[in-house]
Amino acid sequence: MNLIKKALFQKLEKQGLAQRMIPGFLKSLSNYLAVEPNPDLSQINRKLQHIGWEEVRLDYHTFQLATAWMERQGLIERKAFALEQPDTGVHQRRIVKRSPMG
Repeated sequence: MNLIKKALFQKLEKQGLAQRMIPGFLKSLSNYLAVEPNPDLSQINRKLQHIGWEEVRLDYHTFQLATAWMERQGLIERKAFALEQPDTGVHQRRIVKRSPMG
């Protein structure tokens, strides 16, 4: 397991998300980012809670781990949405739609 995935899964498990549920959670996150190109963390968390992921509240660092992992999986690409970083400016990513057959 690569370091990004390991750190991400550990953070999400500490929030009470079972390991077997994490891929579904990340799929929900990538789907939301595909339709909302410029969300902030509060919007992301509200949407995830609205669709049933009530136990998880993303913070900036967990979000960065998630987007880095999704980039490596080919679910998103850099430069489509901006998320303000605490004290450091802006980080951008671009969403890539993939077919269900992958």
